Amino acid sequence: MIRALLSSWKMGFRRENKMIENSMIKLETSEYMYYDLFKALDGICERAKNLMLNFIFRHHAVQDGNIGNLIDIIGDIFTKFNVANLSPAEQIFTVAFCIYYAWYTKDRDSFTMSSIEWAFDCQHAIKYKDKKYIADFVIDFNLINEEDGGRFFEQNPQFKNLKYVIEIDGHEYHSKKHQMAADYERENNLKELGYSVIRFTGSQVYNKPLSCVEKMINIIVNDIGKEDK
Repeated sequence: MIRALLSSWKMGFRRENKMIENSMIKLETSEYMYYDLFKALDGICERAKNLMLNFIFRHHAVQDGNIGNLIDIIGDIFTKFNVANLSPAEQIFTVAFCIYYAWYTKDRDSFTMSSIEWAFDCQHAIKYKDKKYIADFVIDFNLINEEDGGRFFEQNPQFKNLKYVIEIDGHEYHSKKHQMAADYERENNLKELGYSVIRFTGSQVYNKPLSCVEKMINIIVNDIGKEDK
């Protein structure tokens, strides 16, 4: 099954150069080690799939033969979510987050980035009085603190009470008056619960997914810096 997927992906890339072709061969020789990742990739939209594959096949770790470490980093994040059940825009954002965390954060503080990854969740249920909202994504450091028995905030007070909802707005967002009212109410209720709301349009995520993730990271890192002063 996985070998067939790799063969179809190879055709899709049209063997654009020898480096890509050699990277494919390395993946084929280790296909069963990364079965879960390849299976997850096959269940997502083409834009998200190509975003991940382009990154893997062009990455220096693949060129140098050190593919295992890279895919392990990505796979640990990517396979813990049921990505196939997300919308296409959410799949793209999740893939972009994996890529950004795995490689583009190398110049950032590693503990901060690992904490953001730990706090990242998708399709997260949030209760407000008699309502229940499903957030596209959350980054909530309170979740870490609860999981860690309260020690996380004791040792890292700069993260205390920082929590974010990340929303990806489809084309129908604010298109009708009753939708506008419901969206404003939802956002204000989330803010009342202490969440900061970060919004992107579906077009932004589709066209510049890594830029959207970087913007989200920058906002959170800036807030952490303010709390640390």
